[in-house]
This record gives sequence, structure tokens and C-alpha cells, in this order.
Amino acid sequence: MKVLLIYYSFTGQAALAAERAAQACREAGSEPTLCRVEFADELVRLRRPLSTREVKHWTAAAAKGQTLPVCYDPPAALRSEYDLVLIFSNTWQSSPSVPIRSFLQSADARRVLDGKAFAVLVICRRLWKENVSAVRALGEAAGGQFVAGEGFTHPGNRIGSLVQTVSYLMRDGMPWRHLLGIPLPNYGLSQKAISRVGEFVTGVLANAPCNPPRVAPLEGGHNFRDIGGYPTEDGGSIRRGRVFRSGTMAQLTDEDQRYLASLGIKVICDFRTNRERESRPTRWSQTHTVDLWTRDHEGSVGELIAAVNRPGATAVDMRNRMITAYRDLPYEQADSYREIFKRIATGDLPLVFHCSAGKDRTGIAAALLLWVLKVPREKIIEDYVLTERFFERGCHLVMTDPNSHRFARLDPSIWEPMMRAEREYIESTFETLMSRHGGVEGYLKDVLGVSDEMRAAVRRELVA
Repeated sequence: MKVLLIYYSFTGQAALAAERAAQACREAGSEPTLCRVEFADELVRLRRPLSTREVKHWTAAAAKGQTLPVCYDPPAALRSEYDLVLIFSNTWQSSPSVPIRSFLQSADARRVLDGKAFAVLVICRRLWKENVSAVRALGEAAGGQFVAGEGFTHPGNRIGSLVQTVSYLMRDGMPWRHLLGIPLPNYGLSQKAISRVGEFVTGVLANAPCNPPRVAPLEGGHNFRDIGGYPTEDGGSIRRGRVFRSGTMAQLTDEDQRYLASLGIKVICDFRTNRERESRPTRWSQTHTVDLWTRDHEGSVGELIAAVNRPGATAVDMRNRMITAYRDLPYEQADSYREIFKRIATGDLPLVFHCSAGKDRTGIAAALLLWVLKVPREKIIEDYVLTERFFERGCHLVMTDPNSHRFARLDPSIWEPMMRAEREYIESTFETLMSRHGGVEGYLKDVLGVSDEMRAAVRRELVA
């Protein structure tokens, strides 16, 4: 299990808790990634000693729910997908700290928490339950699934711990030991509290729900993934396990077939040409019957292959041809796209649609479907460019395709643009539909004949 541990630590206590949690993850066989949140503006960052005015300012800012731009260390930590997110929240008076709140209300949090389980660990003097509730609400608003929350408090009573914390902040990490002759508790989390962090995380790991991975773990499959789990603009979420997208399924192993059979797929919509299907027929389980939809056609794939073999062809030429192809594909593939909307609207699910690379014809189909489901445009593009993860395998498939043997004689840099999933490609589709039809909605009505009623039916089937 891949676990993201995200924290803000001014006094070092949350960092200690996060390190112990990471250790518990490793002990449980999980893969932890620590990520520290900090204000992006260095002039805003807190530095000890704090003045009374600064303490009042930041506790008031937290109480008002203020947010500010934040950055992350390491910066790449939030670009990966995780199975579980652990959020370490400090309490500033009675509210989550401004950096943690700022993260939770950011696009970064929506991307990381989308459909993922998360737990909250509050590091504070008191009021940890209120903090857990606040962070839970923010995390769920970002699309996460709350699984557990716990508080880990500093020692001492309310007054003693308050005096220790304030003196720590205002005396550059050198808290008072006594007040009016009365001994004060040590500042910071006790060893017992740190141990409880490990125990709590171990319990969360043992009980956290594990969603099926977006990308299916197939040995012989290519780019097979669930389009579910994305948030919608109106607060919903795309149901998982209902619609899948894929590249070729001609090399599925027996284990791959058993895994896919467990998904209960009823329909396969194969967008490939006659020649593609003949050279690489789908290898589906003989014990799991599906409705395989194809159509009799030859498309522009052959034209691209011919273009790349022309003398003098360059990578720039091929990239421009790809952009042109993405302007044409919505019309060339209209019959295929119309079919998947009809199938979904009538509840003919679970369904998988695919082509060879699972990128161009399939990528546009997925983009259109996610648009109907009201998934934010950035998420739609994010789903499209996820195909970049399969670039190397895609190149291998090209080199071993009986129809593409001539590629072996060419400089790979010339034809590699055909295998890329560049943002500009899918953007050219959106731009074309906007210029010709006023947007995706106009294209759906004018070209595919998808009515408002059909779109509503599709949403009823796929949006939770």
C-alpha cells in the first residue's frame, strides 16, 4: 500500500509524529512518502521567537479559515497516486493550522484525495476532537473518504501546557521550567504519545478500505484502467467498476483474464479497424461471455503509418499530424462514440471500450464521456495524459506489431510523437468542437445525436 504522510511542523512535533507513522508503515510492509507543507512565500513563514502580536495574528487567521499559497517538500510527492493519505494537523488555538487548511482547500488536495481513504492525526494541547472534525470535513470536501481520526496531546493540564507552548514559541524553543515556583510539564509529545502514533497507524493500515487500483495490474494488458473515482463539478463522484478504458487486449495472460472476469464486464466496444482486429484479436476468457461490439471500417491509422514512412518525415511533422488527427477523430469515430453512449444510457454495464494504444480513439471517447459526467476539464486532461505512463510499452507494441514492421528501420524519435499523450492533442479536439459546434454539447447533439435525456441517463448510471 502506498501511503502519503502530509504535515506542517513549526515546532517539530508533527514531524516527529510523521516519522513514527512512516516507520509503522514500513513495518507493515507499506510504502510511505513524507511530504512537508510550508507557506510558499518565505516572508510569511513563521520563525521563532514569535511575538505576542504574531501569536494572536495567526490564531485569529486560523479561526477565520484563512488560506494562503503553500508549497511542498519534496515537490514531486503530490504527483503520485496513493492508496491512503495520513494528514497530521496542528491545532492553532481551536482550529486547524493555516498551512494544513490551505492544502486541504487546494487543487492539490482534490487531486491527491480523490476517492482515497484518509486518516487524521491531530498534534495539539487540547480540542483534538474539534480539529479532527474540521479536517475530516475539509478532506471529504476534497473528495477523500475518512476512515479514522485521533488526537495526540502534549502533557500537562490546560494551563500548564498553554504556558509551556507560549513560552516555547516566544523564547526560541527554550520553554520555562517553572511558573511562580510551580513545575511545568515538559514541552512536546511524550514517548508514550509517539508510541501511540505508531499503534494508531498500524490499526488504520489494517482496516483501511483498499479501492481497486485505477490502473489494472495486468501482465499482458495495456493501459487498462477504470474511469471511475473522479469528482464532478456538482459534488458527485464517478462510480468505480462501471466503465473501463483500455489499449489492446490481444496479449492477456490467463491470470489477466481471471482478473478481468472478476470485474463482471458485460460489453466490449472495440474501436479498432478490421485490419487491426485481424492481426491482433482480443484474447478474452472462454469462460466469461461478453457482448463484443465492432464495426466494419478502416480508419486513419493507416494514413499515419504511411506518413511516418515517407522520406524526409520528421518528429515535428508527426506531431502536427497528430494534432490534425485529433481534430478529425471525433467525426471518423462518431459511430463508435455513439454506441458507447447508447450502451451506458441503457445500463449495459460494466463496459470497456478500447483501441490499440488506448490513447487516441479511446482517449477522446473517455474525454467526451467524462465531460457529460461533469468532471472538471483539468481532471479530464489528467485522465488523458495518464497514458504517458505506458509510453515505453506502447513503443514496444509498435515495434512488434505485424502491421508496423517498417518502424524498425526508422529513427524512433520520428514516430515517438504518435505514442505520446500530449495535452495539446486533446486540447485540439476541444478547440475543434468549440469552433464547429459551440462546444462538446453541440457536437454530442449535432454529430452523435446524444439527447439531453440520454445524457441524463448516462449520469444516473455513473454518478454517485
